[in-house]
Amino acid sequence: MKNILLKILLPGLILFVLFSLFSINGQTAFARDISLSASVNENIISLDDQLTLKVSASGKTTKIPSPTLPDLPDFTVYSAGRSQNVSLINGKFSSSVTFNYILSPRKTGKYTIPPITLTYKGTTHKTSPIEIEVQSSATHYPPYKNPPPQTSSPREKHSEKDKDIFITTSVDKKTAYVNEQVILSFKFYRRVRLLSQPQYSPSDTTGFWNEDLPPQKNYSSMINDKHYTVTEIKTALFATSPGKYTIGSANLKCNIEDFSRDDFLGDSFFQSFFSGGKTKTLKSSPIQIKVLPLPEKGKPKNFTGAVGQYSVATGIDKNKIQVNQPITLTISISGKGNIKTVSLPSLENIKNFKKYKTVSSLNLSKKNYIVNGSKTFTTMIVPQKAGEQTISIPSFSFFDSKVKKYKTIKTAPLKIKVLPASKEETALLPALPQFREGIKILGKDIRYIKTNINDKSKMVFLYQSPFFIGFHLVALLILFLLRQYKKQTDRLNRDISYARKKQALKTANHTLKKAKKIINLQNTKEFYSLLANSLISYLGDKLNFSARGITREELSKQLKVRNISQDIINQCMKIFENSDFARFASSKFNAENLRNDYQETTKIIKQLEKLL
Repeated sequence: MKNILLKILLPGLILFVLFSLFSINGQTAFARDISLSASVNENIISLDDQLTLKVSASGKTTKIPSPTLPDLPDFTVYSAGRSQNVSLINGKFSSSVTFNYILSPRKTGKYTIPPITLTYKGTTHKTSPIEIEVQSSATHYPPYKNPPPQTSSPREKHSEKDKDIFITTSVDKKTAYVNEQVILSFKFYRRVRLLSQPQYSPSDTTGFWNEDLPPQKNYSSMINDKHYTVTEIKTALFATSPGKYTIGSANLKCNIEDFSRDDFLGDSFFQSFFSGGKTKTLKSSPIQIKVLPLPEKGKPKNFTGAVGQYSVATGIDKNKIQVNQPITLTISISGKGNIKTVSLPSLENIKNFKKYKTVSSLNLSKKNYIVNGSKTFTTMIVPQKAGEQTISIPSFSFFDSKVKKYKTIKTAPLKIKVLPASKEETALLPALPQFREGIKILGKDIRYIKTNINDKSKMVFLYQSPFFIGFHLVALLILFLLRQYKKQTDRLNRDISYARKKQALKTANHTLKKAKKIINLQNTKEFYSLLANSLISYLGDKLNFSARGITREELSKQLKVRNISQDIINQCMKIFENSDFARFASSKFNAENLRNDYQETTKIIKQLEKLL
């Protein structure tokens, strides 16, 4: 009985292992099929211009992950949307995605955008470096003279009337529904000349889905009869749940000229002129927003959370086809709103068709500072019955925030003429072929029956071989490891907080290695900048907060909440103090001080890694 079961199961087991190995090889092949490239609209721009960076990826897959941009400290980077195309040829999907970014230069000079990476199924793809030159603005303006405005706004009244430089944050609405777009506007007003590019720390928007709305606007404005140059940055916010939320304060640190025209002939004018200006730290007021739940009254049963204004289009690639031949069905939902969260209507009610996996492609635009675009769902279906067939597409429902009502869109049914399958496809294979070749002489001598066959009990079958068993165990182990790797990769792509925490130590060690290389070069300022950056970035990744603009008091509170001892907190503060001191008195430090602080920072990060 045991041998019979083994004979039955053995072929299936062999096919399973071969399929597993094929799948592994297939994944590697798909990984190699990904192509990645990057380009910019211009290689030479002025300081007040913006650069458009396009990253294009294509391959024989529908799940192309987002690329990873390198550190670009000399640019402010905004996401400007994406576009994707999915094609189905001979039953195989392929897609191409273009990711758009806006880069605003912080200062003049020649820069290199390092290779942009994309990791897919364990293989990392890289683009070529891109050379960029940022030149001074074409027109130079003397102190206190503002450039001609790009746009002009009417006269405004503002509470900051006596200040020459200030910032504000505002929203276009303080009451909104869940998943309804709220535009957050940051404005930087100034009547004095900036001596360097400001350092901007955006507001904390916990509880909202964020989308950058580039490009930033530059214009002039009259406030209380005073002329200001204004820089405006907009962000789209989509609340994830109802309740009361607080949009945190934005921070901006800038270096400005520190003298007055009224004191032009005084000594203080010349002292201020040669002092290099002064640093101003600006902070905006927090904003309260009330997020309303979507009404229960009139909510359709098929509503899945879409908010905005949408339309639906459907189509098929063939109107006439035979049974068991594939058809490509596309459903495209487009309009204004958080298009990323739109989901496919259920296709369970489509009868007489066999349905296969559905893939989606996204085209995202932010024209006129409104998030809009389209999401297209592509499904391969195969008719199972001949005759005139009708595909009834399920309706799509959304909440129109303008009229504050639910709307349902029903598209017209799709008609398909399904022909019977051809005879070649429907013919059954004969049970056994009938040979009519007659009797063949196999040999002239008598073939005697052999009687000296070995004892069957002494034979070793293939499935009993240790090598055969070990081979299958290794194959199963590889499958298990691949599954665990995929689960880990999916979580890293889906959970930003988890990904930051996992990469925190690796990122910190990478920065520490850079700092270690320049200990003996006596480049004290750069060394301490790297040292402090490794520690603050590590804490930001581990605790999931923005490292930009956080104060030491806030950092101490974050560590105390997580039961970090006061000794370790004091050690962290000491490293930050030494870093600040090194910027102004680097000559006070020697190589021994640098080595000690390097070892101390390494020790702190190791201790925090165990505690966090």
